[in-house]
Amino acid sequence: HSSFHDNLHGGLKVTGSAKNSNKNFIVDHVKAYNNPGSLSDGGVTGNGIYLADVEGARISRSIAYNNGKNGKAPVGIWAAGSNRVTIEYCESYNNRTRDISDGGGFDFDWDTHNSVMQYNYSHGNDGPGFLLYAGSTSGSGNVIRYNVSENDGRKNGKAGIQLGGNVTNAQVYNNTVYITGTGHSQSS
Repeated sequence: HSSFHDNLHGGLKVTGSAKNSNKNFIVDHVKAYNNPGSLSDGGVTGNGIYLADVEGARISRSIAYNNGKNGKAPVGIWAAGSNRVTIEYCESYNNRTRDISDGGGFDFDWDTHNSVMQYNYSHGNDGPGFLLYAGSTSGSGNVIRYNVSENDGRKNGKAGIQLGGNVTNAQVYNNTVYITGTGHSQSS
């Protein structure tokens, strides 16, 4: 039941000294909005809710919006370097990015394993509504199910649901993606 807004670097951020070094986090009824990110910082900025290096976490009934307009690789709600994270009953919308990376609604990024995104609503984000991204690291055993993406991924050729890098043993099922036409003759 907290609000994080109008912060330069981001809303709620948890990091640790090593993968899975933080244990058993609950983020519930959190609102993260209008966190623009830094034009001068070389790292990832402009996130709404970001958990890294966590073993066992649940993010539920939370909202992230209008984040990342000046940020590098921001996402509304996401986890990285973690294991057994559940993101459920959340909404993430109108999140932006200043470069070609991210700007999406929800993400399990590098070295996230055995985690679930379910019953979430993503809409109007620059980047993917739902992303599994491992790059050259790994991401295995992650699930994206029972979510809705509406008009996400409209910047930089992204998608409603997108997978990238060394993603293995993923399950993506029973999701709904709505994308309206762009009005351009070369795309729908």
